[in-house]
Amino acid sequence: MVWVKARPENQMANQAVLALLKTHLNTSRIVLVSGHHRSTKTYKIFK
Repeated sequence: MVWVKARPENQMANQAVLALLKTHLNTSRIVLVSGHHRSTKTYKIFK
């Protein structure tokens, strides 16, 4: 699970999670697949 302080407005929370994953996993190739407007998200990670 991942939590961020960014508000869920204008995709700010999704962008914060994406940036966190990219940094932690050391890759820039991550795509939000589903859950754009829900609390449960699915990401596709390319290595």
